[in-house]
Amino acid sequence: MKNWYSGYNFHPVGQGLFTSGVFQLEGAEPYWWVFDCGTYLKKHQVDLTKELDQLRHSVEKSRFNGKPRLDMVFISHFDRDHINGLLELLVKFEVSRLVLPYIPLHLRISIAMEVRTSTFSEWQLFVIDPVKYIASAQNLNVERVTLVLPASTLMPDNQDILPNTSDDGVFIEPPPLRRPTIVEEGYLAGSYPVEWLSPYTRFNIKDLWEFVPYNDSSLKPHASAPFQKAIGKLTATLLDTAYKGDRGAIKASMERIYNKTFGASPRLRNLISLFVYAGPINGSTNARYTYNTSNELTSADWEMLNEIGYPYYWYWFLLPARVSGPKSLLLTGDGSLSSSRQLEQLVDYLGQPRIDSIKVFQVMHHGAKSSWHDDVAGVIAPEFSVFCAFPFGSHPHPHPAVEFALRAHGPVYCRTGYGFTLWQMPFA
Repeated sequence: MKNWYSGYNFHPVGQGLFTSGVFQLEGAEPYWWVFDCGTYLKKHQVDLTKELDQLRHSVEKSRFNGKPRLDMVFISHFDRDHINGLLELLVKFEVSRLVLPYIPLHLRISIAMEVRTSTFSEWQLFVIDPVKYIASAQNLNVERVTLVLPASTLMPDNQDILPNTSDDGVFIEPPPLRRPTIVEEGYLAGSYPVEWLSPYTRFNIKDLWEFVPYNDSSLKPHASAPFQKAIGKLTATLLDTAYKGDRGAIKASMERIYNKTFGASPRLRNLISLFVYAGPINGSTNARYTYNTSNELTSADWEMLNEIGYPYYWYWFLLPARVSGPKSLLLTGDGSLSSSRQLEQLVDYLGQPRIDSIKVFQVMHHGAKSSWHDDVAGVIAPEFSVFCAFPFGSHPHPHPAVEFALRAHGPVYCRTGYGFTLWQMPFA
């Protein structure tokens, strides 16, 4: 068996989350993935653009054909500090698969309308109907959208099942659905390819690597049929590129219908946030890995990168370490593990072997106390706990209690100017 390599990178974008990763079998094309792409403060948008440009340079140099292509992009939820760079990413990269949590139409509208503007921005249009937005955009190249149903979903029989192996070579277990009968609204755009993942689905890449998405949401009841019909017509008009009318008036109509149905205050919020487990499938592999919290590269580091077959640009300073066993990653977005029940459900969903292999843990909600339970540190027991937070913003994350709970689990702070990168080099 040939050698294979992997790397994780938490990009320094302040209060927000932008994570990328790559793994590669020696002599084969690398597999690039991204989890979330956003930042909170406007002044940090410059940092986000810089990180996107550097990632594009790395991806282009690693590809045999030099194309800026990402194989998998995950979005945890639609809060701006996790998604406001996504449209820029989709313009700069080709994307084979965009993975989103399933969110009902009325909740997507709620999220979009939290931003007070006279008309809808591009970001709001994407949130309201992401599939139709992507399908109709001229400058975006996304081959398919994959939607993750909640873990609590009871799947009826006789669903329209797609093939296990998609045309990009990814094996999906169990096979995805074309459109579940339980889904009543949204996410339709003619013949544009959409996959639906039932609970306990995983992506298997070359029997080497797996992604397991987990949507822990307990969904609110669907909106009424009259609401869906009225909002659906307005949404179709809003996303019609040929429409020349007043889009501000459409927005005002949508707000009136929404507020009449759900109330104007407080706004209905959606707590959905996709978790993603990522790691090697072969749990017996011995590994050496390197990590950093800086942004410089020495000549010795360049030699090491060239030796392991990575001639493309990577700019972090690397500190070597030697360990054994698989080095998996748990990405949580703004998810909540604030109760023992939520934690137990996550463990049951992923299985104890995966939980035991998690060494890199993105701390939920930037280290907010409201999303934390003290049992998390002992159950996950990571080697590195990554806080993606900017302590001087309007939300002073992380909370001291969360920092204290993870004090023995390698706390790392990913802020503007200070990212976190981990290279993993398993050998057969």
